[in-house]
Amino acid sequence: SVVPPPRANYAVLQDCDLSFFERLIGKNNVRTDDIDSFNIDFLKAYKGSSKCVLFPTSSEEVSAILRHCYSRNLAVVPQSGNTGLVGGSVPVYDEIVLSLKKLNKNFEFDPHAGVMKCEAGWILEELYNRLAPEGYIIPWDLGSRGSCLIGGNISTGVGGVRRLRFGSLHNHVIGLQVVLADEHGTVVNFGSNVRKDNTNLHIHHLFIGGEGQLGVVTGVTVCVVPKAVSVQVAMLGVNTYSECREVLRLAKQYLGEVLSAFELMDSEAMRCLLENEKLHNVLTSNPPFNLLIEVMGSDEGHDKEKMENFLNAALAKGLAVDGVLVGVSECC
Repeated sequence: SVVPPPRANYAVLQDCDLSFFERLIGKNNVRTDDIDSFNIDFLKAYKGSSKCVLFPTSSEEVSAILRHCYSRNLAVVPQSGNTGLVGGSVPVYDEIVLSLKKLNKNFEFDPHAGVMKCEAGWILEELYNRLAPEGYIIPWDLGSRGSCLIGGNISTGVGGVRRLRFGSLHNHVIGLQVVLADEHGTVVNFGSNVRKDNTNLHIHHLFIGGEGQLGVVTGVTVCVVPKAVSVQVAMLGVNTYSECREVLRLAKQYLGEVLSAFELMDSEAMRCLLENEKLHNVLTSNPPFNLLIEVMGSDEGHDKEKMENFLNAALAKGLAVDGVLVGVSECC
């Protein structure tokens, strides 16, 4: 088990603090009962003992909360969807939990520029649903899409399953609104709504992956990407890890710009998946390594042909012992 560091010399939450928070954001947004889910991480590996969860509804309220906590020397842990797997969003001791779940009102989208601006408390899947009618998607995707918040995505610097295609968050996040944990609870707007902005320092990149150390992300401006017309998915069975790397090189060569995902699962991971999810393995063999390869494009026939050529090349070179094109689906 992980031994936490000694509790720092922070103040202990008092009734006067709770009264201040209730006056500031309302009693309904200050919770002291039934807060176990905010103290325990997704894997139930880490548990804190926070006595209070706050639900601000605006960046101004976040600012006032942090200003008060600074003056009282109260420790705070920002929390988004609490879907992380490393315990980063739960208290170590009795820190106040600052939940961003109610920062989910403002949403703007410019379909001509492909730029989305929203608050940090939006659930990722809700944003996907908002963008879908406009023909766009967010350039990262996660298994926790239905419960993770975009502010948490930014603060943890998520990669997602399509990083191979779209790159990191740094490529797409062009602006942030952040509340600093200083004596003023300063609200700062970094970046702009312009895709190509080479003015000033791009300070907002410091907050991507910062996990709240420098400030709390309350607003996000993102360049989104056009939704693909078709998606082709293939599964390959491979004997060795070195051959998996060769298959990746071959995929980049044959699939080029339409290659969107390349996921590796060893036989044990596949066994657990099949047993627990009651799925059917599309491969007839039981190889040491399984590769899931996805392409996203605008021409179904062209994309399918590229995928078939790639599969034939991988099998002909002896890099794969089994392979199948498992289907075509609508993107996202």
